[in-house]
Amino acid sequence: MNGTTSTVFLFQAVLTGGEDSEDFYCLSTEWIWEEQLDSSINESECPPWVPGETKIDRSFSEEQSFRSPGPHLVKVVLRKGEKQIAAASITVRVRENP
Repeated sequence: MNGTTSTVFLFQAVLTGGEDSEDFYCLSTEWIWEEQLDSSINESECPPWVPGETKIDRSFSEEQSFRSPGPHLVKVVLRKGEKQIAAASITVRVRENP
């Protein structure tokens, strides 16, 4: 993924596979931004799980821009409570504005 320091990137994580089950219901997402040495955590408030009726969210997104040029590592972690369900990362290459 490439852009400039004025680019607003849209990151999307999609949870694939498995059935809709309580194990994957109401996940929190942690987006880790290497540039800020910080992370943003999104926790959901969800109604109670109803077997056979409740659908799980499988798509998670976040917008981010980067102030300095160069490579930036972005990582997303999906959690159910303290348990890590899935994680993925990507390197974004940012260049100076023309």
